Amino acid sequence: MDQFDVIFIGSGHNALITAAYLTRAGRSVLVLEKNERPGGFLRTEELTLPGFKHDVYAAAHPLFITGPAYAELREDLETRGLRYLNTDLPTGVSIEDGQTAVLPSSFEELKAEVERLVPGDGTALEGMFEQLNPYVNDVFGLFNMDLSSPEAAPIIQRLLHQEGGVGYSPFAASLVSTARNTVNSFQSPVTRAMLASWVTHLGRTPDEVGSGIWVPLTVMALMGGGMPYQRAAVRS
Repeated sequence: MDQFDVIFIGSGHNALITAAYLTRAGRSVLVLEKNERPGGFLRTEELTLPGFKHDVYAAAHPLFITGPAYAELREDLETRGLRYLNTDLPTGVSIEDGQTAVLPSSFEELKAEVERLVPGDGTALEGMFEQLNPYVNDVFGLFNMDLSSPEAAPIIQRLLHQEGGVGYSPFAASLVSTARNTVNSFQSPVTRAMLASWVTHLGRTPDEVGSGIWVPLTVMALMGGGMPYQRAAVRS
């Protein structure tokens, strides 16, 4: 074909998903990629020993498999060879002095792990989630909505303002906090490193205003969705 309805420059996962929807709608699509294979940051490499494959960049598989695009495209993707594996230990941390910790998918197990590192930090973990708990359903509900839509407006109003609309809510204050401030309630540097570092996967830094809210949200996403990992590459 010499002409296409749509041409994508770059074949990251967003472009591939959009191309899939356009193709389903009967449009002719061309996806161009300068690298030797498509997928953008969704890459797997043998970085250490032969046969040991590592997820190089893709930290957003939990968001993908819990979203509407995967639900709608799953059958076609699995037909082409894609399968996801998961684990009860989504992530962990190892710091320079040799201390380590894991982040289990069970809250009680995570609390025990945090408490193992420094007694009392389990209570701090509970407190972090208790502050978010009244708002969490609305927050995750917004993830799959157009924030400018009429449907999103009342949810945003509830999140940002006190009941009755007078004054800002505690959640509104959390939106201008930093990840470093959020984890300051933990005494263990291992726990702080394990929880705060994930904001960097979202394009934030630990000292960036607005990064604080992503600490509990990311931990909840990891516990709820695990860390799914693709078993096989998609075949054409």
